[in-house]
Amino acid sequence: MLITIKEAVERLNVLLHEGIEVQDSKEILEFVLKLQQEQKFHFYFIEASKYDAEYLEKCTDGKNRSAKEMNYEEAARYREEERICIDIVELINQKILTASTFTYRSERWIYYIHYGDSDTESRMKEIIQEAIKRNK
Repeated sequence: MLITIKEAVERLNVLLHEGIEVQDSKEILEFVLKLQQEQKFHFYFIEASKYDAEYLEKCTDGKNRSAKEMNYEEAARYREEERICIDIVELINQKILTASTFTYRSERWIYYIHYGDSDTESRMKEIIQEAIKRNK
């Protein structure tokens, strides 16, 4: 099963928006694990509700403090979180992000942005978190 990252994201979004029955969860988890193992895609879980102005300030302060202390690896991690936070806040403010969704930034990273509390969104959250845990 070789598919592009765009095709994988489209398929995951169809599954997410069609609704996930409890009995489908295992099958979807297996699909996600295959994407990780066979195609070397990485999944990143984003809880959209935590990305706000306060969190952005925390990331920026952490980045600046780490750079000042010459801890560049930590500064880079804070910068990545800062970048994601800016993107999420912008999507929410522009009303582009109104529900959970999958997206990608590169040819290897698939992001699941969790932005709702429906049964389907909660099941997908559990599936993605389990897949990430298994792939560590």
